[in-house]
Amino acid sequence: MFWDKKKSKKRRRRRSSSARKKKTAEIRALEKFVVEEIELDAPAGPIGEHAISPVRKINRDRVPSQWLSDIKATLGWLFLWIFLIAASFYSRTIWPMDETWVLATAWEMWFRESWLVPMMNGQVQPEGPLLSWLVLAGWKLFGVESWWVRLVPAIFSFLNLVLLVRLANHLWPGRHEIRRYVPLVLLTSFFWAFYSTLALQDLLVVFFVQLSVYALLWTWRLQNKHLWYLLLAISMALGVLTTGPVFLIYVLPVALLGPFWVSEEPQVPAGRWYGGIIKALVLAGGLVAAWLIPASAATSSGTAFIKGFLYSDAVFRGLEVFSHGRQPWWWYLLLMPLLALPWSLWPLLWMRLWFIRRNKMSPGLVCCIAWGAPSVVLLSIFGFRQPQMLLPLYPAFALAATYLLFDDELVNRGQSRGYSTMSIPFILIGGLMIMMPIIPKNEHLPAFLWQVSPFVGFGVIGIGILLAWLPIPEVRRRIMNLAIGSLVLTVGAIVAFSMKFGYVFDITEPAQFIAKAQENNIPIAHVGRYHGQFHFAGRLQKPIEEVKLDQASFWAASHRHGFLIGYENQWRPRLGIGSKPALSVILRDTRLNIWQARDIK
Repeated sequence: MFWDKKKSKKRRRRRSSSARKKKTAEIRALEKFVVEEIELDAPAGPIGEHAISPVRKINRDRVPSQWLSDIKATLGWLFLWIFLIAASFYSRTIWPMDETWVLATAWEMWFRESWLVPMMNGQVQPEGPLLSWLVLAGWKLFGVESWWVRLVPAIFSFLNLVLLVRLANHLWPGRHEIRRYVPLVLLTSFFWAFYSTLALQDLLVVFFVQLSVYALLWTWRLQNKHLWYLLLAISMALGVLTTGPVFLIYVLPVALLGPFWVSEEPQVPAGRWYGGIIKALVLAGGLVAAWLIPASAATSSGTAFIKGFLYSDAVFRGLEVFSHGRQPWWWYLLLMPLLALPWSLWPLLWMRLWFIRRNKMSPGLVCCIAWGAPSVVLLSIFGFRQPQMLLPLYPAFALAATYLLFDDELVNRGQSRGYSTMSIPFILIGGLMIMMPIIPKNEHLPAFLWQVSPFVGFGVIGIGILLAWLPIPEVRRRIMNLAIGSLVLTVGAIVAFSMKFGYVFDITEPAQFIAKAQENNIPIAHVGRYHGQFHFAGRLQKPIEEVKLDQASFWAASHRHGFLIGYENQWRPRLGIGSKPALSVILRDTRLNIWQARDIK
């Protein structure tokens, strides 16, 4: 019996030792599994007492790596943004007629102390006052300087890039590459980069559109029940105070189509979703009315001011690059690929878009489509057909393009194909540039396209052939190469254009002439519509009378000691023998002349 007990104890000890070894092996297997899951960025739950220490250790090692990559990406696009803005500030001044309108409105509000109502040339302007308020606030702090007017839109350009990163985080949680590279795609688009250097209101509009979309994503991802509609209301109100009710065209479609793109967990109840949108609209209307009603009461026009604000032609003011006539309904279809350059030329994006045509799209991509497509349709229907009207849709394009470049299911689609590089687009563009001089002109396209030398086309073809011989780098390197190249090209174009043609935008001399005439109480009039181009440069405090073309000679006859401002491409007065203008300068694509009224017959 003793032997049997002793033998039994040995067996129990062997079984206990085997159990301990087995348990240790299981723990090690679990630890190895946790390590592999963390390395793949998969969420791992608690798996026992023995696994807690390794998990924390690995997290400490990986978090700094993620932060380091985010910091590097942020510094990259931040440097490019500074490079773009600094080059613009250094190379050029304020350009008439669009930027000078913003300056003239702010200046007149300043010296007239009309803080409530925008004014220009002595007349009330039924347009959004937000940009003028920001300019006036800066002038209170820094003095009346033109650089602050240019800095305000540049600051909003930066804020747009920051907010774009937050949108990418909510649309595709955990997709670090999308949030790191999406600011590069937006910043280095030719049209966006160019507009980032202009002292106009459009980038403010883009910011408040993004902020509105962020409020919608906030309630979806964070399941916020109370504050999201407050953020939506404030952003919509500020957007309307910037550009008028046309702002809602960019926000309401993506908001009302929420149930179509919120297709994954967590779901938002439809009642709470649409109830919050209604609350936001009511609150936003109240905030706008809080300014609009007192502003209309402060003007002599009253309700006419409200009607003018609700349908203001301010939204039609834009760059003179494109024709300002009524464009055909299909104009945006032609324009969008041009405004999306250079990214719209990259075949890899089109290849991946073609691949997903039959697959179920992610909610983030559906959100971008709901953000962009209905707005383009509504802008076309209502006749708002100007290139700057597409700027609020640029973030949606940048988000969708970056998603296509970094989606896990598409990462190997077309990457190693030779025709996915920029070689073929460069060759085709070069060939088109060579053929442009013999192609009939189209009034809906910029005239400078027909003025480029065909030899430039041969150079572009050479670049395309060179790219065909180079090895195909990974997507990240290709994005950086294309982004840096396009931004350098944009900056080079701005600097070269300013150095060669900057003098044609200099309005200092005529503005000082007009200011001196007003100081001496000499009447002065402008033939045709006056856009405020001389107001800020001359610090004018008196209105310039506007005279129609057929009334110019009558005005000259009744103001023999006065001056008439005219442009050669619009008005040529009948003059006496040997008469010369009191001042003649080149302005933009024509010559500005200031005539003495007594010399006009």
